[in-house]
Amino acid sequence: MQNTIPGFMLTEECKLLGKIFSKYNKTDTIGVEIGSFLGRSAFEIANSISLGKLYCIDKWNEWEVGEPSRFSVPDNKPVKGTRCSLETFLENTKECKNITPIKGFSPECVSDWSTKIDFVFLDALHRNPSDRRSIDFWLPKLKTGGMFAGHDYYPSYPNLYPDILENVKHIEELLGKSVTFPNIGSIWWFDIE
Repeated sequence: MQNTIPGFMLTEECKLLGKIFSKYNKTDTIGVEIGSFLGRSAFEIANSISLGKLYCIDKWNEWEVGEPSRFSVPDNKPVKGTRCSLETFLENTKECKNITPIKGFSPECVSDWSTKIDFVFLDALHRNPSDRRSIDFWLPKLKTGGMFAGHDYYPSYPNLYPDILENVKHIEELLGKSVTFPNIGSIWWFDIE
């Protein structure tokens, strides 16, 4: 299936997500995406783990897309005025039967979550304290062999998303290991041992 859902993620980044998460394509897999927007990355992840489950968390608060990011490309740029709603997300991901949407802010909307998970993909507000709360909540819930990944890591542009750089450093210190950053777009991750 071709991913034609609009969003701010490059096609190469979508392909990379499919590749890194495909190792979790098992019936007992549980993944969490924080910041699902219109469903572009959720579609890619859900298809790569078609045997597992993907929980997608977003506020889906009906805001309208303004001028697209300078990092978006013509093949996936959302049209100005597109509404960020749960209905739009569900329509865009209707082929993905393994997605469960959760409307709200992470981690507040899942504060009673106790199940261990295989991976997290963080692409939410890009600022603290919100993103840091999600990291500190979800990181201990990862199984051994799991993965914590994210989007919009630009170490060459420290003023673009400084909280993401700070959060990656925070996870490096917590885990005692360096981030994996293949420099394909802005996808980053940590393997949990």
